[in-house]
Amino acid sequence: MTASPQRSRGSAEAPRQRATGRLYEFWSDLWKDLGRAPRVADIDLMRLYNVATTMVVQDVHNEGVGLKYRTRYWGSELTNMFGFEATAKSLGDIADGEVSSYLLPQFDRIVTTADSGVFRHNLQSLRNQIGADFEVMHVPVMNAEGSLVTQIISVFDFDPRH
Repeated sequence: MTASPQRSRGSAEAPRQRATGRLYEFWSDLWKDLGRAPRVADIDLMRLYNVATTMVVQDVHNEGVGLKYRTRYWGSELTNMFGFEATAKSLGDIADGEVSSYLLPQFDRIVTTADSGVFRHNLQSLRNQIGADFEVMHVPVMNAEGSLVTQIISVFDFDPRH
């Protein structure tokens, strides 16, 4: 069982992009209204319909050998950008070494701290593949008891100007 994360209101800096900003507002408003980290039952993904095409929902699993992440939802624009569908696949199945080694510490930090995070990426392998840098916002979603992060919601915002 994963240790209970420390919970804070979120220390992530405000995103610079529109889509990531929408997730930031959604999650911050929920936290403010609830007075605690949002739980699975508190999340209405339909409120994020305007960023759903670049959204990912990862289920968090502790399989005794560390944390594992499996994609529950993968937005259609991500399929267009990356050229594959990732629903029901593990992070290891969809990410190469460079991408996986970049994302795993971000996901692990989200799970262990129950805090949000904004990251700006300029990975050469991704830039060659999609032709753009991007910003991604990750937010944790807690289990029913509020003791463990069971999902991570991420929204990507691509910047083709770079």
